[in-house]
Amino acid sequence: MAKKHLKKIELSDGIILDAWDLSRVVAGDRWFVRLEVSGDIPVKREYFDIVKDDEAAFEETQKVFGASIRYEYKRERIFIDKKVKDEVFQELLTIFEENILPYMSKPDFFKKFVVSKYKDSKLRNLGIP
Repeated sequence: MAKKHLKKIELSDGIILDAWDLSRVVAGDRWFVRLEVSGDIPVKREYFDIVKDDEAAFEETQKVFGASIRYEYKRERIFIDKKVKDEVFQELLTIFEENILPYMSKPDFFKKFVVSKYKDSKLRNLGIP
């Protein structure tokens, strides 16, 4: 699967996301159409001011994930006719840009993202999937 870099998206807080086209032929004139937007989100101390025992939570998150956590947004459509694959891909990209990106641009989006990853890791440590 060849990755085609579409663009860099720089958010107001300095976080940079990359948009990729990972579409490929499935069979004959049928395509698997896939959009992926990803980037590394820094684990910042100030993100944990909403967590009980915030210093320990910050340190544990850094121990589990390191200095950053990978954010990935993926959308795909399968068995798409070659004639409409570009249109379908553009639809996926437009949905991201018009609906998801404004939400991600809110000041506390990545704060909540990092804290949710911390909480997920705590649950996994307790044996809760």
